[in-house]
Amino acid sequence: MQTRLFQSGSKTRFEPRSWITLKYLLSMAMMLMSLLLAPMASAQNWKLVWSDEFNGPAGSAPSGADWSFVTGKNNANGELEFYCPPGSNTSPCNANTPNIFEDGRGNLVIRAIKTPSGTWTSGRMSTVGRHQFQFGRMEARMKLVPAAGFWPAFWMLGTNIGSVGWPACGEQDIIEWVPHYTPTTTSSTIHGPGYSGAGGIGRRFTFPNGGRIDDGAFHTYGVVWSQDRMQYYRDDWTKPFFTVTPSDIPAGTQWAFDHPFYILLNFAIGGGFPGPPDASSPSPSDVLVDYVRVYDPCPSCMNVAIDSGGGVVSSFDADKDFTGGQTSTHAVSIDVSGVTNPAPTQVYQSIRFGNFGYTIPGFTAGSNHTVRLHFAETFWTTAGQRTFNVSINGTSVLTNFDIVAAAGGAHRATVKEFVTTADSAGNIMIQFVAVKDNAAINGIEVE
Repeated sequence: MQTRLFQSGSKTRFEPRSWITLKYLLSMAMMLMSLLLAPMASAQNWKLVWSDEFNGPAGSAPSGADWSFVTGKNNANGELEFYCPPGSNTSPCNANTPNIFEDGRGNLVIRAIKTPSGTWTSGRMSTVGRHQFQFGRMEARMKLVPAAGFWPAFWMLGTNIGSVGWPACGEQDIIEWVPHYTPTTTSSTIHGPGYSGAGGIGRRFTFPNGGRIDDGAFHTYGVVWSQDRMQYYRDDWTKPFFTVTPSDIPAGTQWAFDHPFYILLNFAIGGGFPGPPDASSPSPSDVLVDYVRVYDPCPSCMNVAIDSGGGVVSSFDADKDFTGGQTSTHAVSIDVSGVTNPAPTQVYQSIRFGNFGYTIPGFTAGSNHTVRLHFAETFWTTAGQRTFNVSINGTSVLTNFDIVAAAGGAHRATVKEFVTTADSAGNIMIQFVAVKDNAAINGIEVE
């Protein structure tokens, strides 16, 4: 990361009070105008334009229509791993012990394996030749494992790499982890002509409240990318921790990020940056990816947040768009520590229960959206006392769902997230059907 110190000379002079006041007012007006005109991550609605949710059967390969896979040793950076695509028996790969597969629980697995001969195998995949993107919001929800020599990454390369080479094509490392960061910290970095390798421009992020890359929860790693600006974030896209623009690159160098890029996921082992693995490095070790999603800015799109069974709470509207069910509130303390981007606590204290549905209108027919369902059990205290099914636009998304079991206890928040498509009338319909006792929901978000 570059740090620049700005220094200006000063001269002493006396000016009339009226002129000083006028200058102050003009300065404040210009400052306010710059704040209003500056791009802000939190002032944007989004339209989902592409995603892979990795919902294939256990052991299946990711879609070849979306991903290409690398075979062989990557000699860059002194890395040790041999990359094995799905189904490969090219030594040292073994199709019976794959390095890239879906686990049947909605996750991609990129597995690092130390073979009996001592060779590390792993996986690298990208959307090159399949999907390319220029501007938008790109994010992946991932769970990592820390160990000596490990170097997982979610990143992007310019599609013109074949003609201009690296680093002129530009590289965006949305998230990297290496051992010297410790498990509490990750980084985001850009590389371009004149600011690459060890001279890349980046910043580290340390998770608050004792969070770690292996704390049992998935974390979301992403970038809001616009003309001449990248804003990198962790877990909450409205709160970027690192913003980089052409003013941050060395004088006389070229900004290399206003053209199409493709997405990469890989799990490297060894090399100069992470150092070598050792006897403590576990084999196998898995990088889990819940999803990769790409959104475009959408000024006409609307985001919906509903406090089920309750009133207006912060950005959540009072309960609406429902049919059936009853409501209640319970003023109990709610533990939201296990949730990324939780709703306000009051949302989890109100509930709609019974057999009921929501029909949320106003979307563009056929448009893609992310639905987040917020739950916290505030009545029952043990698992097995409340189970129910949930469907979205006729597709089952939760079967025999048990809030206590999913959250790990009563009075604890949990969130389930799904991608859906608005129907021909522009509606998103969410149906809740009781299996034992009553179905229940605390809050709904549609993005």
